[in-house]
Amino acid sequence: MTNFIFTLSTGTQKVAATKYAHAPRSAPFVAMLDGEPTDAWTTEGRGSAYIYFKDGATLYYVKVLATDTVAAKTNLVIESEGYAPRVVRPKTTNSRTRKVVKA
Repeated sequence: MTNFIFTLSTGTQKVAATKYAHAPRSAPFVAMLDGEPTDAWTTEGRGSAYIYFKDGATLYYVKVLATDTVAAKTNLVIESEGYAPRVVRPKTTNSRTRKVVKA
């Protein structure tokens, strides 16, 4: 099991994902994994709901609430436990300003 952080419109949750062999037959949607787009799927049935997603070539699944599958299709952001988002700082100018004195 690998730990991930899910950010949905319903909130943020730390989850343990399990590796899986084959992707579901449902239509994939785009999720963000560590700042990069990836394929993701949701399945529901018999009182259980799952979110599947790819991390590189590895497919993972997580058991979630049924309301989370609807929220995932709207906006799903997944972060690995060790992922730290890049912070882009604006460039500072090194040019000097000159005061113009009028006589």
